[in-house]
Amino acid sequence: MGSFRLKHAPRISALAFLLCLLASLSEGQSTSVPPSPECNHDFPKFYTSQTSCDMAQIVCLDGFGKTCVDNLISKLGKMTDRCGTQAMQALLLRQQIMEMLQNASLQVDGFLSEVDSETGHVRAVRNELADRRDAAVGRSNLGSAVGTAGGGLGSALNLGSAAVNTAGNWVSASFGGVGAVFGFLGYFQQSGPMGCFPDLREKPGEKETKDQCPKLEAGKTESPPAATGKRCRPWPKDQLCESDTPPHGCSPRMLYALAFPDCNEEAGFHSSYDDLINKYLKAHAPGKRLSRRATLMHSWGLDDQAKLEAQQDLFTSNIAPRKLSISNLDDRANKLADLRWRVALMHRDLGMLTHDLAVALQCH
Repeated sequence: MGSFRLKHAPRISALAFLLCLLASLSEGQSTSVPPSPECNHDFPKFYTSQTSCDMAQIVCLDGFGKTCVDNLISKLGKMTDRCGTQAMQALLLRQQIMEMLQNASLQVDGFLSEVDSETGHVRAVRNELADRRDAAVGRSNLGSAVGTAGGGLGSALNLGSAAVNTAGNWVSASFGGVGAVFGFLGYFQQSGPMGCFPDLREKPGEKETKDQCPKLEAGKTESPPAATGKRCRPWPKDQLCESDTPPHGCSPRMLYALAFPDCNEEAGFHSSYDDLINKYLKAHAPGKRLSRRATLMHSWGLDDQAKLEAQQDLFTSNIAPRKLSISNLDDRANKLADLRWRVALMHRDLGMLTHDLAVALQCH
């Protein structure tokens, strides 16, 4: 037994050292995850999950001072007889909490409506480009079929006399060339044409201008002061898009404020984020290293500022519309879908908080 220990002692020591090293590394990695906010502990039964705690601190209301749901829950927790002599005061606090949660839910619905509106504009232009692509590919396929049929006719003529054989060769060569041209043309047409986004034409059926897309005539636009250090795009004046008959280009740009959060005030027509949405996206989900906004940007490969600024025109700007391809529009629609999914999860989190409060506030 003693010889076994002496023989394997170096290996055991090396294994112990390796385990200690891995433990220290795991502890170092765990510190990179931001700590979750502390909930009030006046009434711990109010929270059954960290998600409920986070939402209680995110949902706030600016009135006579900033009041958050977490503050009102703290007041409820300090009541010693909320189901008896303090029932009326507790009921008023519960009503205020429910109103704040309902207001938060309505803000989420409004945000999702703006995302759906921009997605509808994207789909409208994308569907028109897809129709044009399908029509062009259909014509190319027809030309290729005609070339194939002509080649078959030429082959049939080769069965005749010498004179007919010569004519058949000419027919086969001619129609074969036509079929090859249409075949190559159809291959390149599969990617589809490019079109102006947003579509500002008063009559969508008319052809677009040659090389330029129409612009919103908003008069002068003002850039943010240079002292702020912001690199925000100037947008058209709100009067233009808030008119009774706004141009087609007055659609939300819901990715702009996400990509450039410092430019939320300059986001333009229906494109700015409410404080509640901003706080939710800037916060970290329980146990996550990155914020919800950073997670989205990382999944799109745009967490690098240089990459973001290089691609911003493809999915953020429409003050000066440009021609985009079907793949560009699909990419923008996919990003909008990701953003919609992320913000729509607030309904689930609000529902979890509401459930926890309903269970904890029961009177027995």
